[in-house]
Amino acid sequence: MAAIPPLLKDLNERTVLEAIRAGAPISRAEISRRAGISKPTVSLALQSLLHAGLVREAAPDGDGPSYGAVFFESVPEAALVVGIDLGARFVRGAVCDLSGRVRARQDVELRRAHASTALETIAELVPEPWPTAPPGWLFWLPQTLPAGAVGIDPPPWS
Repeated sequence: MAAIPPLLKDLNERTVLEAIRAGAPISRAEISRRAGISKPTVSLALQSLLHAGLVREAAPDGDGPSYGAVFFESVPEAALVVGIDLGARFVRGAVCDLSGRVRARQDVELRRAHASTALETIAELVPEPWPTAPPGWLFWLPQTLPAGAVGIDPPPWS
């Protein structure tokens, strides 16, 4: 199958984002070297990633001269990821940002080892979307976790 322009654009953006996540803070020129794509292509991908709020400008690392280069880093709070671990006796839920930092975690002991009980418990951990969440955020789980949840931070849009 031949690559089509939207597919190439997505691949370039993903490649640039991966280079930024692996080497932040990082300049356009360094992204181009590490990713093996041209500087103009990197610039176009960066425009899209900046507009989407997935990356932002950053201060240089300080390990050497920057020669006026603009540096970039990913935005960990651009989205949240929910993970559910279903065990024999517990359901564990965690919310992480894109850097992998756990923003909230909840462990719930199952009342009995049965599939319907496990599904009910998972449904309690994953509530309805929070009405003030901005577009693109599914929900802010820590707002609805029961007392005892750890690592609760306020949502970045409040």
